Amino acid sequence: MPDLLILWKNALRIIGDPKQKTSHASAQAAVIKVTKEWERRGSSTTNAKGFKWPTTVANGGNGRLGLEKSQAEGMLSYLEYWVGHTHGEPTQVRQAILRRVFEATLPPVFDSAYMLEWGPNGSYVRLQKMAVSIAAFCRNSKRRKDGSREDAIREWEQDLDFLHRHFYVGHFHFGFAWPTSKI
Repeated sequence: MPDLLILWKNALRIIGDPKQKTSHASAQAAVIKVTKEWERRGSSTTNAKGFKWPTTVANGGNGRLGLEKSQAEGMLSYLEYWVGHTHGEPTQVRQAILRRVFEATLPPVFDSAYMLEWGPNGSYVRLQKMAVSIAAFCRNSKRRKDGSREDAIREWEQDLDFLHRHFYVGHFHFGFAWPTSKI
């Protein structure tokens, strides 16, 4: 699985780099092959019909980041979706990762209960899991009082906007106003 992840991520970096346009087709083929291998090894399935888009508004909080009940690493982290100035990826790479996470088979690297939370490819369940996760990262960082996560917060909000524009608007209809991320 680690080798497949490296291949997948390198191909997405190539796809996200306009200077490597001549290699985009072969990188796209590599992504498809890795995805098919992940499908072969097992994927998640679940059925559902809708969800409320999450907010990044951070009410309250004590200024600390409490992760006592969190899983040590999640799908987005495993697939190296990282933001911020320390280890973050460029916008094109992050959004290429998010597009693939939404549209394609995920690697079966976590227990089945966790994999079920991600739902099938292209489903509202998958989009909801992605959006709720990213919004939670953003809200938790906003609750920190030291302002050290401004770059990460800005990038998470850019990526939520990307997901909203490309996969939510016109695809899923819930009749509510889009939430704000302002505190």
